Amino acid sequence: MASNNKASIKTALVAATLVLLLATPSHAETLSLFDRWASRISRSLFPRVEVTLFNESEDKVLYMCSFGSEDERSLQVLEGGQQYSWSFTQFGFPLHWCYLYVDEKRHGFFWAYGVRSRCIKCFWKVGKYPFLYRSDRNRWERQQLFPPQNLKFNLTLPGGASS
Repeated sequence: MASNNKASIKTALVAATLVLLLATPSHAETLSLFDRWASRISRSLFPRVEVTLFNESEDKVLYMCSFGSEDERSLQVLEGGQQYSWSFTQFGFPLHWCYLYVDEKRHGFFWAYGVRSRCIKCFWKVGKYPFLYRSDRNRWERQQLFPPQNLKFNLTLPGGASS
């Protein structure tokens, strides 16, 4: 009877071991779970931020932003009703600026994205002034333009029209 009892214990142990082995995820599944977890943590620490400038006026607006490509490190034209969008991954405390030229009296730099703006999808509308939509407050807020010091402009738009 004792040997029968030992055999049933061995059988139960073998069965339990097999069940545990079959229930344990494979190495690939474990990596997949880790990758998904790491990706989720990475997205929360370093979110992808999207910024959009929209010209709500009928007039042309000139702009230049700090994070465009080398080809875009000059003033670009944003036609009335047109928009320009870009995105980047937020590392640390990024500060991205844009320069707007609406007219001789209204031009300057503004912070297109800063950690304090609290946006992941930052939507700017430009008319006479830049406005940032604050989704946390459900309203548009006018942003200040910081005029460059001792800088005079004599701008010529593409096609020969001057501003």
